[in-house]
Amino acid sequence: MRSLMAVGLCVFNDVILESASRYGLAVLDLRVICTEPEDYPALSPIEPSAAGGQKIAAGIDVILKGRDWAQRSCRLYG
Repeated sequence: MRSLMAVGLCVFNDVILESASRYGLAVLDLRVICTEPEDYPALSPIEPSAAGGQKIAAGIDVILKGRDWAQRSCRLYG
């Protein structure tokens, strides 16, 4: 069941990246950011914990402060 879920997630991520590429959007790759067990709570392993949320917020800050918004190119952040 786990491998089937991984395949579904890959398909979903591919659609996101394809759309971001088409429209020149920034993508924050949570698979790269939330890599530690403490990034997810025990009760809900698909939602970020406070620690994971801080990492995500820091990634958003990097994008907002460092991206050249006049340039319409896709960029993957992680």
